[in-house]
Amino acid sequence: MLKQAARESLHECYGNFLLNAPVVNIAGFGEGATHKLSSAGILTVGELLANLDRVHYLLSRRQIVSALNYACVLQERGVAIEIPFHDE
Repeated sequence: MLKQAARESLHECYGNFLLNAPVVNIAGFGEGATHKLSSAGILTVGELLANLDRVHYLLSRRQIVSALNYACVLQERGVAIEIPFHDE
């Protein structure tokens, strides 16, 4: 069994790896969505999640749900993610 510090270090490394992955790694994100997002300066999963409120209009409802599900999985695995939401 790993010591607490080693586990935390692994979570941080794993989380950074997944957050730095290309957006196309999320289910439902193909070339079209990737191109739209890249034109808005969004290239990675972390950038998408951090800017979801700003670029949600570029995505289908299914893609938004897929991105949020991906964020939930990351959070369950110990990755700290903040997703900004604004009430309208």
